[in-house]
This record gives sequence, C-alpha cells and structure tokens, in this order.
Amino acid sequence: MARKTSRQNFLINRPRNYFHSKLKIRFRRCQRIFILRCMDWIKAIRPANVVLVFFTVLLGAALCGCADNEAIIAGISAALILAGGNLLNDAVDIPVDRISHPERPAAAGKLSKSACLWGAGILFSGGIAVSLYLPTSAVIVAVVAVAALVLYSLVLVRLPLIGNFVIAGLSALAAVFGALASCSVCTKTVWMATIAGLLHLPREIFKDVQDYDGDLAVGRKTLPILLGKRKSSHFAVAACVAAMIAIVAPYLGGVFSDYYLSAAFVPFALVGVAAVFGGRGYPHTAQKYLKFAMLFGLVALFVEFMASR
Repeated sequence: MARKTSRQNFLINRPRNYFHSKLKIRFRRCQRIFILRCMDWIKAIRPANVVLVFFTVLLGAALCGCADNEAIIAGISAALILAGGNLLNDAVDIPVDRISHPERPAAAGKLSKSACLWGAGILFSGGIAVSLYLPTSAVIVAVVAVAALVLYSLVLVRLPLIGNFVIAGLSALAAVFGALASCSVCTKTVWMATIAGLLHLPREIFKDVQDYDGDLAVGRKTLPILLGKRKSSHFAVAACVAAMIAIVAPYLGGVFSDYYLSAAFVPFALVGVAAVFGGRGYPHTAQKYLKFAMLFGLVALFVEFMASR
C-alpha cells in the first residue's frame, strides 16, 4: 500500500517537463532511425552513378545542339531507371554481396530483398512514366533499358562477358537517349557513346574479378571464373587500350576540337593508370580509376560543347 501511495505521489509531483523529455527522446530515436534508413536507400541506389548518368544524357543532347526541357526529362528518366536497376541488382546479389560487398545495405540486412524489389519496381515504373513525355523513339529506348537491366540481373549476370557487354551498351545508350529525346543523334554523340561503352566494359570486367569469390560461391560462370583472374584482367587491360584509342580518335578524325584534346588528357591518363593497376592484380583500384575517368571524360566533352557554341 505504501509503495502504491509513493508511486501515486511521484506521478502527481513529478516535473511537468517529464513527459516532454520522454517524448523528445523517443522522437530523436525515431528521427535517427529514419535518417539511417534513408541513408541506406540512398547508398543502395548508388547516387554517384545516378548523377553521372543524368549528366551523360544531358550532354548527349547538348553535343547535338539540342539541350532543352526534353533532355532534362530524359535525364530524370534515365536516373530513375538506373536507380531501379541498382536496387534490383542488390536484391538478386545478396548471396554474392555477403561475401564480396558485405557493406552494402541489402547484404548487411539493413534493406530486405522484398523492399529492394518493390523499390526497383517503383523506380522502373517512374522512369518509364517520365519517358512518356518524350518522343516515341525515346520511350522505346527507356523500355528496352528496363528490360535489359531486368534480364541482366536475373540471367545475364551469371554468364561470361555477355552481361559486361550489356552494361557497357546501356551506358553508351544513355548519351544516345538524350539526343533522341531532344532532336536526333549526331556524330559527336555517337563518339561520346562509343567512349562511354569502352570505359564501362573494362570496369565491369575488373568488378567481376573483384567479385570472384562471391560469384564462385553461388555458381556463376563469369569470365574470371572461366578464364581465371589473370587472363580476365589482361582482357580488361586490352579494353582499356581500346578506350584510350577511342578517347583521342574523334580529335584525330576532326570531329572534336583542340580544347577537347587538352581536357581529354586527364581521362586518357586515368585509363592508363587503371590498366597498370588492373594488370598488376589490383582490380578494385583499377575500377575506381576508370570511374574517375568517366567523370573527367564528361568534363572533357563539356569543354567540347562549350567550345563549339
């Protein structure tokens, strides 16, 4: 009885701000969880790649002299589709990523497989819906891109080299997508697409070399598993050489200006460094340098766009 009375007195006489402090603690805890969950989603869609593809689409249109509202819409569509593809890939690759990339949200158990699949479906639908404001040819490209990403994640990722070429082709298609959305494809955009594809191909192979243990554990037949890490790395190095040739070829052919050549020295050198690291057995470092080469390649192409205005 005494205990009950004591508790009643405590409830009556406790400070008024007691409930407020409790509420603040719970609110901050929920806020922290919400922020962490949002960060997991952002990390899963690979925001750097999403931003990169957005500007790739814009620049693909700009090089043809037709950067307008349609190009921006196309960029948003491509960004949504790529984000959906990344979520789908994470959902399918959970067993592999637990070995090769345990830090990824889905592999770490921070995002469930079903959540990633739902997220991918919503982003794919959003990307196609946005593309409906564009010409029919651009809508077809958007639908084909979604179909290719689904096919890649479910089937082609298990096969040697085919999946690598599909991803490289889709990266090349981003530049073409921007031009199709605004006007028509020109020679400069074709060269941009070629460079983008040849930069992505060795990076995808180096990533497969990096994921060797995880792919082997789930029974995939990627190029490194069939040929070995060393031979696959040599193949990727050869693709790097092809990319370096593609970077300077449009200047030698008179398509791009001297300004482009000056700016293109940076991505050219970065691809060379990536080839050296990849050939020496450092696939992770090689694919990072190739990613920087893509970024500075866009800068070089932007310089060409500004010079041609």
